[in-house]
Amino acid sequence: MGEMKKDSIKVLVFGAHSLMRKGIISALIGEDDINVVGQASNRLELIVAIDNLNPNIVIIEDGNGTAGLETINLINQRNGHTKVLLLIKDYDEDKELAALKIGVKGFLTETVAEADLIKCIRAITNGEMWVRRRVLERLIRQFLALNRLNGDGYLNKPMPCLTKKELDIMMLVGKGYRNKQIGCSLSISEKTVKHYLSDIFKKLHVRKRVDIKWCDG
Repeated sequence: MGEMKKDSIKVLVFGAHSLMRKGIISALIGEDDINVVGQASNRLELIVAIDNLNPNIVIIEDGNGTAGLETINLINQRNGHTKVLLLIKDYDEDKELAALKIGVKGFLTETVAEADLIKCIRAITNGEMWVRRRVLERLIRQFLALNRLNGDGYLNKPMPCLTKKELDIMMLVGKGYRNKQIGCSLSISEKTVKHYLSDIFKKLHVRKRVDIKWCDG
């Protein structure tokens, strides 16, 4: 949609509403490291755009819940390297949790400030996540519950398989504990905590502890 910037983040905007797509594009157009390579208003256009443009990020405008998890799965099937940022009308823990499980890397509402949209895009591109604290805490609690059901085959589901110790550490991370505090709470050394965190974030496909970006709410 413009001259390609060297080493830029390639962004594709998908949504049914033209004005919303134009607003997102307008917010990003002046950023030197971000290039909006295209837009799509339906799934056919989305497939063609992903195949031809190979975007780093797809921003899905899903204010009315019309895009759905099927669209996210479609993106995953077409290009496993493309990351999804979901732009929603209002925060909804159940929908966020379901989308997080299938690979969405970030959530923002339609009223987000332009500066936060740009920060989120850069964070996700760098292998980070932009997720509300309590949504991640719910995911961790589900991991804990599934871990206890070790005889029912639940651990074979396509979710990261964390050990009990890793889950305990992630729960404390979700509460805002630092490494030293986690070590004291679990009676392990700070070095051991760092080792566990390294394994945890490999399983969650992020780079390091600080790659979990908490959103307020």
